[in-house]
Order: sequence, then C-alpha cells, then structure tokens
Amino acid sequence: MGQYAKVNSVAALKQLRSALAPFTQAASTALDEVSTEIQRTLAWLHEDRRRYWANQVRLRTEQYVQAKLALKRKGIFDISLTGHRSTAVDEKKALAIAERRLNEAKRRQARTQSWIMRIEKELSDYRAAVQGLSGMIDLDIPNARAKLEKMVESLEAYAALAPPEVARSTEDEQPESTVGTPGGPTTVFRTPVSDAEAQDQIALLRERTPSLEVRDQTEIGSDPVDWFAKIEPSEALRKAAQDIASDAPPPEPEQKVLVALPAETPDAIYLERSTDSEKDSGWYLGVADDTQTTEYAAIRIDALLGICPPLEDLLSLPAGHVVLISRAIDTEILFDAGGTVLWRRSENSESSSEEDETNPGA
Repeated sequence: MGQYAKVNSVAALKQLRSALAPFTQAASTALDEVSTEIQRTLAWLHEDRRRYWANQVRLRTEQYVQAKLALKRKGIFDISLTGHRSTAVDEKKALAIAERRLNEAKRRQARTQSWIMRIEKELSDYRAAVQGLSGMIDLDIPNARAKLEKMVESLEAYAALAPPEVARSTEDEQPESTVGTPGGPTTVFRTPVSDAEAQDQIALLRERTPSLEVRDQTEIGSDPVDWFAKIEPSEALRKAAQDIASDAPPPEPEQKVLVALPAETPDAIYLERSTDSEKDSGWYLGVADDTQTTEYAAIRIDALLGICPPLEDLLSLPAGHVVLISRAIDTEILFDAGGTVLWRRSENSESSSEEDETNPGA
C-alpha cells in the first residue's frame, strides 16, 4: 500500500529546508564552543594549577625544613653560650608561618586534583548527553534536507503538470497579477507573449524602484526582514544568471540591499540593480504585484543570503539588470539594462523541460 501526504504549501517545505541550515550551524557552533571551553579549563588545571601547587609544596617544604633547623640551631647555640635554652620567639614564629604555608599549598594541591577529577567526569557525562544531538547534526539533518529537496522538486514537477483538457489559447485565459506604481493605478500583468510586451511591463517595474535619495537615507537596521524567503528562483534562472555574470565579481558581504516592506507576502517580486558604491550593492528587492508597500529597509548582503541563499546566483548580475519572479503565474524573466529579455520561463512553455528561453543576441 502506498504512502500519502497532504501538503498544503510547498513554500512551507522550502522555508523549513532553509531554516535547517542556520539551525545546524548554530547548534554545531554551540557544541564546539562548550567542548572547547571545557578542554581549556582542564588544560589550565592540568598544566597551570597542578604544576604550580606541586612546585609550591616542594618550595614550602624546603622552607619548613629550614625553619625547623634554624630553631634547633638556635637552641644549641644558646645552651653553648649561656648554659640554658632560650625562648627563640622569632624562630618559632618563622616555623609556624612556614608550616601554615606548607599546609595551605598541600590543601590547594589536593583541591586542584579534586576539581580535575570532577570536571573529567562532567565532561564524560556531557559527551554522552550530546551524542544524540551531534549525530542528528552530522547525519539526520543533512538527510532531512536532502529528502525535503526531493519532495519540493517532486511537488513542483507535479504542480507544473497541466490537465490535457485545459486550453490556454486565448489571452483571457492567461493567469494574471497586477503591476503598478505605489499609490497609483495598477496595470494588469499577464504572462508576456512577446519581448515588446515584456519590455512594457519591465518599464512599469522600474517606476516602482525607489530613488537614489531614498537609498542613501535608508540605513542598515537590525529589524528582521524575511518576507522574501518564501519566493525561490528556479535552478534554470540561477544557471542563466551565472552564465550572464560569469566574469562579474559578486557584491561584498557587508554591502547593503534595499528591500521593500510590503503589508503581506507578495506573489511576485523583482530585483533591480542600479549603480553600486563601496557600501551599497545597488540591488533593490521590490514587490511586483498590487501588495501595498509604503516603507523600505536595508540589510547586508550576507544577511539577505542567510534568509534566502538561492539569491546568491543572481546578485552578480551587472547594473541595470532586472529579474522578475512571479509565483502567481509561475513566470521568471531576466532583463538587461536596455529592457531586452535575456531569458524567461513561464507555465505556458512548450518545451518538455519547463521552457528555458535565452535571447541568442544578448
């Protein structure tokens, strides 16, 4: 009998898969730090404290013996001179001090050895307690991520299959979303049937991109910005971006990216790169549907990739390039600085492998 699963959101599976990576890193780092701290303490007790107090016991034993000899010599000397033994107060005080210091060194030496034995036992118990977590980090989580990857690929391939009786020959039957400028009228966005239509649509998107003044005024903040984690570029788009930007260096990790703050997670996003600077990558991550956007935030490149690692392949594209990703209509388009379609993929593809179209003249 086959096994069945009810999956309501492929995006949730992607988000879970992405969340496992930082969890694995954080847990592994925490275990390493704890183990390192314990080993450092043990090394300090073994190499520093135990050796120190052993030397102190030997030194103070010699001082104690010398004090006893001094007291004995004092008595013999006094008897030979006066015929009777003197009180030898100073020598007795010195002997008492030497004895007290010797006993203290022995007590601390024994205390150090006791702590060494106790910490070694605690270390053994700790290793046994975290053995399960270490095995999960090293084996179970990588296996789970691989299984989730296969699940996502299978579900996306299944969702991409269209029933044979469904006809998409007329324009009215094409899925649509909306594109427009914030606060202004929206424009119907359909899967483009020509490069000219796609260029008209990208012009509308460019109008939504904030001005250079807004970019300069928006500082990198600490508030979390993660709405775009649910939208992931396809492997075909990432490969096309790699081919186009094969010789271009990627942005620096500390450079900033301007990000829109929509009221809710949009179904279509776009990335546009303007001229970069030393601290600004030039990238803007915006909303390509009618989701309301009134504010902006700035995050570092490394923070962006920590939330959505697949975007790394797109960030080396030169200035002027635009990437459109729409979940609602299952469409991805890559434009150059002049608005020419370099590559696109849509659910209306005729190719047997998801229609990857690349402009041969680009």
